[in-house]
Amino acid sequence: MVQEQSQERRTQDGVILRVSGTIIDVSFSQEHEPHIQTQLNIMLPGEDDSEDDNHEASVEVAQQLGDG
Repeated sequence: MVQEQSQERRTQDGVILRVSGTIIDVSFSQEHEPHIQTQLNIMLPGEDDSEDDNHEASVEVAQQLGDG
């Protein structure tokens, strides 16, 4: 799961479609599309699927593609 977090601190869920090297393709609904340079937080499940073992990675929106 990917969460978009803007300066207004609103959170919207997105879906990772593909990872290719340093490129991460993420899909959001059109009305919740994040702006360029917005921080995206990626929630990574741990090995034992417990909440205590989860990790988080942060990336930045660099480009928007699609219907936008």
